[in-house]
Formats: sequence, structure tokens, C-alpha cells
Amino acid sequence: MAHWPDVGGTLMEGTTDIFSEGLQMPIVRIYRQGVPNEELIAIIKNNVRLPERAMGDFRAQIAAVKTGERRFLELIRKYGRAAVLAELRRSWTKSEALARARVREIPTASTKANHSWTTTASTSASACRIHVRVTVKDDRMTVDLSEVSLQVQGFYNSGVTAGRSCCQVAFKCLTSPLELPITTARFARSTSCCRRAAW
Repeated sequence: MAHWPDVGGTLMEGTTDIFSEGLQMPIVRIYRQGVPNEELIAIIKNNVRLPERAMGDFRAQIAAVKTGERRFLELIRKYGRAAVLAELRRSWTKSEALARARVREIPTASTKANHSWTTTASTSASACRIHVRVTVKDDRMTVDLSEVSLQVQGFYNSGVTAGRSCCQVAFKCLTSPLELPITTARFARSTSCCRRAAW
């Protein structure tokens, strides 16, 4: 994933809905059997202010994906599929053990923080509230965002994926920021409500 500049967005004021953020597309294949979908690429180019710059970003993303694929397949050819997958699992297990060990060093506690502000992105002002509670017990840390404001009109919203990712980054920075391997893939879990994450 990457952010492309000059895709959608208003030039004068903040956006107030998803349609003013840029081109909305479902998940589609930009390449099929190694051949680019030129019609889809033309649609993208016609919906950005600086198409050549956007196509530079597009080509860079394609190159990154192909490089990752090539190097991953090189690893499999060199060491074998089973060995590579086993090493990935070992890396996840090691990072989980490191993080849990660091959480055990934190005293058992439950603390909270709040921040509120009023949006001005629409004709009617909306109150926004960030409320987070962090609970540490044994080798687990729970980040509870269940009391965060619901969606408001304007550009202040953050989806479940971004919220969870931010919690994961903060967790890694607090527990084992410089210890290798750097991954949260194994030990990140969340409840069904998607507003509370536990590690």
C-alpha cells in the first residue's frame, strides 16, 4: 500500500465525505496473467491531477511487488518451501516471546487517557473524543478504544485497520522497539467488536 499525491480531495476546504477523497474502486486486478489492464489504468490517469506523477507511483508499487515476489521465490528455491515457512513461524514465535517478556516487566495496572475537540469540517460542528484505556496484566496488554467517538462528518475518522495498526506500533515501541525480529504478526489479536485489541 502507498499514498498517491493529488488523487481527489478538495483544494479549498476539508473533505466531508468519502467521495471527495478521490476515485473509489472495488478490489480489481490491475494485471491479469502478467498483462496490465490498460482500460483501468486509463480510468486512474483520468482521475488524478498529475497523471504522470501518479503513474510513477503506480510503476514503483508494481516494481516493489514484483521484487518481493522474485526474492521470496528465490528463498524458496534456495532453501525449500518447508524451511522458509518454518523460519517465518520461528520469527513470529520469537517476537511474541520477546514482547510478552517485556510486558511481564510492566507492573499490573489499568490507566486511561482522553482528548476531545470540535470538528469544523462541516456546516454543523461535531464533538470528537479519543478515549483509550490500557490494561496490563501478566504478559498481556489490552488497548480498549470502545469509548472513542463514532464516525463524524469530515476528515477526522480512522477505520478499524488504521486504529489497530496504530495500537500495534505503539505496543511495539513500548515493549521491544529495537529487538529483532520486528514483527507483530503473531501476537496481535482483537475481539469481535474490533474496538479493543489485546497483545
